[in-house]
Order: sequence, then structure tokens, then C-alpha cells
Amino acid sequence: MSDTLRSMVIEPPYAAARRNTGEAPALGSILLIDCLDVRPTSAQLKPIVDSAPWCPVCILAADRWEVRHIRRTSRVTVVFSLDDGVGGTRGMLSAVGTRPHATPADVAEWIVGRTRLPSLRRTLVDLFTRPLMTRAEALRLQWSVREQLALLGEWDACDWQLMWHVTEAASRGEARAVVVPDLDARADELLGLDWSARAQLAGWEWIPETALRCAGFFSSDRMDARRELGCVAVLDTLAVRSLAAASLRHRADAELGDRQFARAG
Repeated sequence: MSDTLRSMVIEPPYAAARRNTGEAPALGSILLIDCLDVRPTSAQLKPIVDSAPWCPVCILAADRWEVRHIRRTSRVTVVFSLDDGVGGTRGMLSAVGTRPHATPADVAEWIVGRTRLPSLRRTLVDLFTRPLMTRAEALRLQWSVREQLALLGEWDACDWQLMWHVTEAASRGEARAVVVPDLDARADELLGLDWSARAQLAGWEWIPETALRCAGFFSSDRMDARRELGCVAVLDTLAVRSLAAASLRHRADAELGDRQFARAG
């Protein structure tokens, strides 16, 4: 029995599979990991899953016993046969469509993992769970929140909220976000795809990936800005610590002076 996991990529329009050679899959592709001849471990699965975070992951297994230790999540699903008459693509698409729906925490965790910015986790969850804001309300957000979102690119809080609703709708198998039916044009503009094109793509992971690309997260200018903001954050932290230390010293000196005055009296 081999210990090496084989993986395939099924790209839109999901008519055929190709070997996963390390070339970046197209947005909306599905990663198929062949575990028929091996009981996979998390350590084996992780590098394949992380190689294309914008792809849903479908594990092909012989039976449930072989994958009982793998937690079924909004990113990972399991199939036990590819015998559906069309090369297995129908079964994989169906399995991807029946994954647990993505939650605000799932999407925030995905963005944190993709950007390596753990400080954004709570900010994004709070943003995704609050009612849709107007531009004016977004401008009145705390400065620290707006600065954190600036690390992701040029989008503001309203844009990221819209992204969440489109992502949540896709995780339920819907191309349109019911909560924001009047913002289809804005979603088309932000993501560069209209709702009919979005309906042809499997999974939800491609939406935050597209958002990061369109917001400019991967641009060299934005990388330089993140480095500068990171330096500012470090300096701010050092300044707060220095002020706290100075305050403690001042308090200690004052208490010492009070005790000396009391003894003298």
C-alpha cells in the first residue's frame, strides 16, 4: 500500500481532470485527493489542501472507516465512488454542494490563513455578522478597524460585507445573495463576474480569493503599505509599553514619597 497521496484538479466546466502538477488551478476548480489505497493523515492532506486555498477539496475514499478521523468542514468533503456515468464530476459537484454552509468564522479564518494576518480574525467576524452598512456608516467606523481593513487592499467595510453575503449564498448553492438583491451590479463590479458566471463555479472559496486579488492585496504597492503599517504597529506597541512603564514608575515614586512623608510626620 502506497503512502503517497495522488491529487487531481477538475477545472471549470468540470468536463475532465488533470494531474495536480503544482500549477495554480483556475478559480472555481476542485481538488480531488485519491485516498483509495491509503489511509490519509492530516499531515499528508495539509500541503495539498493548502496548495490551492481557493479550491474546494474532495477526498476519494474506499469507505467511511478510512476517513472517519477527517473532520467534514465547509472546505472538505468525501466521495466513495466516481461511477456516475460522467467520469465522476457529477458526484464531486454534488458532494461540494452538500458541504456544511460557510459561517462568518469560516470565511474570516480562510482570509486570515490566506493573508497571514491573524489580527483581522475578530474584526472580520464582527463585520460579517453585523447588518449591511452604508458608506457613511463605514466611514464612521473606528480608525483601528479601517486601518486593519486597509491591510487587505482598497476595499472598504461595505465591500467586504457584500463579499461575505455573496460567499454565504454560494455556500448554499445560490448565485445571488438574497439579503442584498439590489446590489447585484455592485457585486458584478467588485468581483468582475456577473451572477450567471458565478453560478457556474463550484464552491465558495474562489470568492474571497477573487476579492483579495481585486482589492489589490497581492499588489507590490499594498505589500509595501503593509510593511509600513506593521512598523507603525510595532512602534505603537513599544510606545504603549513605555508609557505604561513610566506610569508605574511615577506611581511607585509617589507611593514612596507618601510613605516617607508619613514617617516624617
